[in-house]
Amino acid sequence: MVSIFLNPDENKLISVSEKDNKEDLISWKIPNVLFPLIVIVFSLIAYILFIPGEKQSCKEFFNLLLNGSVPMVAFNRMSSIINYFSKIEFNDAKKLGINLKNLKMKILFYLIVLILAIIVLYCYQVINRPFEISCLTFLQLLFSGLLVWFAADVTKISFLLQETLLTNTYELSFRKAQQSITETPENNDIQF
Repeated sequence: MVSIFLNPDENKLISVSEKDNKEDLISWKIPNVLFPLIVIVFSLIAYILFIPGEKQSCKEFFNLLLNGSVPMVAFNRMSSIINYFSKIEFNDAKKLGINLKNLKMKILFYLIVLILAIIVLYCYQVINRPFEISCLTFLQLLFSGLLVWFAADVTKISFLLQETLLTNTYELSFRKAQQSITETPENNDIQF
């Protein structure tokens, strides 16, 4: 979602960094996407397994998701960005063809807006719980899920813009360019 605020060159840099750093991205996905989802799923399974059937209800089941826990997962994703955001650098940013400081400011603005939205939804869910099943319940679930997705997206982008990953991306693209210059395709050979 943050990509709509970025220009085509910035989006291209992020997609190339994602492509060139797939192994590092897997180590990001496990704690930032998989673990939070597992915790939410386990809490729902625990409700089904440990609450007697006569006390279970759809209302209580959905209220497990609307007790502020899903926005808190989104907020926790935002807290992990602190580690990545400070490492958004590249010694020679001109080689990348983008203004890295400008990109960092766009991400910071997006972070602030996202954090404010998370706080508002979290406070609303904690203060007004329990909720009856209604359109409002499903809207809250939708917004909670979107906030987690947006938080994971901006965290991933900040992760991909770390100096070590950008250096890896730049070196790989440089090597590929050098390799394409030195290779001569066989079908272009001159034959007498």
